Amino acid sequence: MNFIKSFIGYLLAGLVVILFWGKLVNIFGIIGGWIAGFSLVGPLWYFLHYKNFVSNKNGTVFIDMALAIAVGTVTLSVVKTKTNLVGAILQSLPTFFILILGAALGIIFSIYFENKVIFKFRKKGRYE
Repeated sequence: MNFIKSFIGYLLAGLVVILFWGKLVNIFGIIGGWIAGFSLVGPLWYFLHYKNFVSNKNGTVFIDMALAIAVGTVTLSVVKTKTNLVGAILQSLPTFFILILGAALGIIFSIYFENKVIFKFRKKGRYE
C-alpha cells in the first residue's frame, strides 16, 4: 500500500509542476517561478511529506519529489519531441550538473547550520 500511495503522490507532484510551472512563468515572468515554487511545490511537500502521504524515515533527506519531477519532465520532453531518451538526457546534463551543485551547496549549508547555529542555541538552553 505504501508503494501505491508513494507512486500516486510522486505522479501528482510531477504532473502539477509540469502542467502549471510554465504557465505561471509565462504569465508573471521570473516572479512566476517564485510563485510556482511557493504555491505548487510548497503545498505538495506539505501534503506528501509533512502529512506523511509518502513514507519517509526520520532523519532522511527528501529528494524524491525532485527526482519524480525530473523524470517526468525528461519523459515528457522525449514524448513531445519524439527524440530518443539518450539524446534528451545528454541535452539535459548541464542542468543536472547545476542541480547537483545546488544540492551539494544545500547539504553543506545544512550541515553548517546544524553544527554551528543550533549547537549554540542548545548550549544556551534555548533549543530543544
